[in-house]
Amino acid sequence: MFLVDGNYIMSMEGTTQGCNAAMPMYCICLRPMIDRLAETVNPAECQQIFYADDGSAVGKIRALRLWMDALISCGPGFGYFPEPAKSWLIVKEEHLDEAKEVFGDTAINITTEGHRYLGAPLGTDKFRDKFVSDAVKGRVSDIIALSEIAGAEPHACYSAYCVGLSKRWLFLMRTTNNIAHLFQPLETAIRTVLLPRHAPHI
Repeated sequence: MFLVDGNYIMSMEGTTQGCNAAMPMYCICLRPMIDRLAETVNPAECQQIFYADDGSAVGKIRALRLWMDALISCGPGFGYFPEPAKSWLIVKEEHLDEAKEVFGDTAINITTEGHRYLGAPLGTDKFRDKFVSDAVKGRVSDIIALSEIAGAEPHACYSAYCVGLSKRWLFLMRTTNNIAHLFQPLETAIRTVLLPRHAPHI
């Protein structure tokens, strides 16, 4: 980060969060590493995907272990430092024993339920429903808090809702199937709490 006085602050991660150059920079810098990883596994058994610095793979358990070992081995040479303790392996119930055997000597977390991935739930229907329901509860609280200023500051309230708050659930709605019914509490809060306070004449 360059400061107005000519000084600068070095980033240990390569970019500052929110920097417009972050995505192109990650794309250019990590592409050679991604290509090298692709050479270590059979594409029929393991497929990888990267979004900025979030790497993931899907496939057969033993192929995933090969991929992870290759990532840990070659990643630091490209400035990419994987942390197995912060990583999650989501497996079907029938593959749990094999996953524990293959990844038993690593710090990776293993689950049969699911985990958050890039802001959306990935896993069983039960996990998905709980994840979305918890997120909706948080958004309902946000709507109630926003409604407190609606009468005194209607324009600020409208801007906060349209530009900021409503975007917080848009990504979840676009990336997750079969969750419309779980958003009913949010719909109710908007209709019965926010709108009457923001525009009482409607």
